[in-house]
Amino acid sequence: MAGVPAGPVLDTADLIHDPHLVERGFVKAVEHPEHGSVPMLGWAPRLSASAVDLEAAPGLGAHTAEVLADELGLDADALGDLQQRSVIG
Repeated sequence: MAGVPAGPVLDTADLIHDPHLVERGFVKAVEHPEHGSVPMLGWAPRLSASAVDLEAAPGLGAHTAEVLADELGLDADALGDLQQRSVIG
């Protein structure tokens, strides 16, 4: 022992398979549209009157039409034209 305070540093794979974290309910299963059920680490703070719901991250471009409509005021025809010309996916 060198007298230096130290501890293990676990990567994500180690954490989602840690029996203590699994038993305490810290590891949650989240449904992903492409990958099925995916284990994710929950929100670390445990507060008695609140919770944080986990959800899968959106796919690339999943909200493009919504953002362009809301922020730029583009209508369905304009969005369709952009998609037809491969400007957006």
